Amino acid sequence: MKRYFSIFFLSLLIPFSAIAGESTPQAESYIFNISYEDAESAISKALSERMPPEETGGQDISALINGKKTTPLYSSNKPIDVEIRGLRSDDKNRKWNASMVILSGEEVISALPLAGRYMQMNEVPVLKRQIRNGEPITDDDVEMKKFPQVRIYKDTISDIASLVGNTPVRGISANRPIRRSEISLPAVIKKNALVQMRYKTENMEITTTGQAMVDGAKGDVIEVRNVASKKIARAVVVEGNIVDVMAQGVQTSQAAAPLAPINY
Repeated sequence: MKRYFSIFFLSLLIPFSAIAGESTPQAESYIFNISYEDAESAISKALSERMPPEETGGQDISALINGKKTTPLYSSNKPIDVEIRGLRSDDKNRKWNASMVILSGEEVISALPLAGRYMQMNEVPVLKRQIRNGEPITDDDVEMKKFPQVRIYKDTISDIASLVGNTPVRGISANRPIRRSEISLPAVIKKNALVQMRYKTENMEITTTGQAMVDGAKGDVIEVRNVASKKIARAVVVEGNIVDVMAQGVQTSQAAAPLAPINY
């Protein structure tokens, strides 16, 4: 079934000539203009509505016109409507073609053949500004934007909550998808800071003073030097100045389990 979409556009006076074989003096200005972006929007909508959700995954479709220019696609001094007719798509190669019919009331003024490609779009959170390492990301720093699916990786962050409260591992520029490997929790312990080393079992708890060898965020496993014995132990960052010493050979995922005795 053919789907027709009518769109009406009014813009500022823009000089235009040589549309659809019609030659007009350069000095003449038009009141009604249809831009390439207007046509792409109509075709994107038509493609999205004709494709079943299982094909698009619920994502938006963005159509691009071959040979896109900055000049209007069509201009007129009288009100015009546009219908997209005969839309066909090649789902394998992500290509489409259609006719854009220009109407004034019931009268067909012109018909322009159009063709191009299309892509699926994903909406993901981006930063509004560049943020440096160590600077926490807040709600005000983030907004949602749509990008072609080819720019979205498996580990691209898809929700704002996963960004807020974290900090860049290195600086992150604005207005681009962000991968999970690019962020981490902010460091609560700085390198060389004095911390409380805590070793706990079910029956006892030993504490002593240590010095952090590296920065560490909550949950990180870092190396800490016992100030008294000068021995280095691996420990899990609990909070700002407290670390829990890990038994030798214990993996990060086992850090919360009861620890065996260790000399530190």
